Amino acid sequence: MMAESPDNGNVSLETLTGKHVQAFMFDRAKYSLVRARKWLKENGYKARDYGLTIDGRYVFLQRLPDRKKYKYTNRTIRDGIIRVTGQVKG
Repeated sequence: MMAESPDNGNVSLETLTGKHVQAFMFDRAKYSLVRARKWLKENGYKARDYGLTIDGRYVFLQRLPDRKKYKYTNRTIRDGIIRVTGQVKG
């Protein structure tokens, strides 16, 4: 399976499908800030900047959102982690 991170030397997810990972959200009841950052780094994603969502989840942006160009969907990828994926509108 091809990794989604554009930094791993493989063809990026966006090039293959028109989709990209925009952000990850972590349930604070299940992931500490340290554990969330560790998961991101181990899986080839950025773990620098984060914020809190209205419902209190940690959110780590992988790129800035562009609602004019992309539509966004949320998908739970494992207990306590939601991946936000952008797809080109059209």
